[in-house]
Amino acid sequence: MRRIACFILSLLIITGVPVSVCAAQSSGGIETQSLYTARPTVTFIIAGDGSALIKLRCLGTNDVTKIKAKTCIEKKSGTRWVKVNVGTSDNYIYHSVNSPKMITSFTKQLTGSGSYRCTTTFTLYAKTTETITITTYAEY
Repeated sequence: MRRIACFILSLLIITGVPVSVCAAQSSGGIETQSLYTARPTVTFIIAGDGSALIKLRCLGTNDVTKIKAKTCIEKKSGTRWVKVNVGTSDNYIYHSVNSPKMITSFTKQLTGSGSYRCTTTFTLYAKTTETITITTYAEY
């Protein structure tokens, strides 16, 4: 039985096995690994009056033809995160550019103090499609 297992492992090593790549944990959160962009960023700041400023920055390679961003703001309620009403039917804020560079910002007024988080999913279109999700946190 041992010989069979060693043979199979040797065969897998020789022929090559596809390996999934995961994001590495950095001190400030998850650092994304990307084929088409070098470290997209989301800045989430809440001012004293409850105004949330969200800045999105995603600089793609020359292969990128389009970038879409889908942003959701959530408030912590007990142990759950609940979507904040941002005035759209699905409570997501969408941005799109037909270029390899997205730099945009927007504000939303929050009601009530607490812990908030902002989750943005970037979708980059090039030879293949790639999605990158970034979550940032702020207190108010």
